[in-house]
Amino acid sequence: RLTIYGAMPKGFGLANQQSEDDNAYYYTINADLSVWPWLCAPSVSTFTPATTDATNGGTHMWDQGGNLYALMGRYALVRASDRSWTVSNDFGAGNVALDVATFYSPALAQVRAWVAIGDAAADYFWHFDGTTWVQHASLQALAFCVVGREFYRVYDTNMLSKCDTNADPTVAGSWRDVGRVGDKSQAVIRMFANAVGVLVMVKADSIYSLTPDGQDKQYFPFLKFSPDSNAGKGWGGYLNDAYIPLNNGLWKLDPNFGIAIAGPERQSSSSTASVRGKITSFCGHDSFHAYGGIYNGTDSYLMKMMPDGVWHGSISAVFSSKRITCLHKSTVGAASNHSRLYGLASDGS
Repeated sequence: RLTIYGAMPKGFGLANQQSEDDNAYYYTINADLSVWPWLCAPSVSTFTPATTDATNGGTHMWDQGGNLYALMGRYALVRASDRSWTVSNDFGAGNVALDVATFYSPALAQVRAWVAIGDAAADYFWHFDGTTWVQHASLQALAFCVVGREFYRVYDTNMLSKCDTNADPTVAGSWRDVGRVGDKSQAVIRMFANAVGVLVMVKADSIYSLTPDGQDKQYFPFLKFSPDSNAGKGWGGYLNDAYIPLNNGLWKLDPNFGIAIAGPERQSSSSTASVRGKITSFCGHDSFHAYGGIYNGTDSYLMKMMPDGVWHGSISAVFSSKRITCLHKSTVGAASNHSRLYGLASDGS
């Protein structure tokens, strides 16, 4: 008989209808059922720069001086227009940019971008003032993080180092080692400051922070995460929580270091749908909702998460044969009083 379907507040993932009005659905392609009336999906444009790194793909985006930049394997790219991204810096053949942070140093009286490319011999980090790229003469980095007025880096697998307050980060003597984060069996992959200004460090098998006296502290030792070389990559913040890809799931880390599984895997009841898999990137968008790129092992889709944690989607068509590796919100290129969601993929697009 005729059935009128209305709002779907319980989101996607219901493979078989359970009642006449169960407020959920299996999945969508290129449609947004998170609101009522339902909507066509947002406009998504894809573009591959003329010079890119199709082997390593993109990992980070950042805003600096009114411009939008992206780390794309061996390159740093800058947006010239919607149809043109150009090379801002080439880190050299065989090199891959791992992380970036923007930090205002009073000693330099300017904001600079700091890019880590590894901790092997001669993998010295780079810094960029908006005009000129300079490689440091002696210091390496695997990751950077700004916590309030403090600036941190990791090198030698798991050695945490801090730049003295108000000191010049380009001077080697401004840095002092804080100590090692866990053991050296796994490297620190990502660092970030949570909503209350605590340093969070993600290794392949665990999450760490610092105690008030500067000691490393491992959280959730009994979860026994299997080592994941992509742990923490593509993490994002939404409201007061951090959303961290770990192993086969997305975990929500609250400011008190409470943890809960938070990805679409909580809702999906079938593995036969194309819209399934692991969230590989996450980005909050004001207080309204957040976005995540989901990867099924072959293709990716764009998902939407509502404030109650319910996922919807896919709100995009398929991104064939690629992972969405970074999502970033920026006003660059957007209309006045609006913002855009930008993304990078594993194929250099």
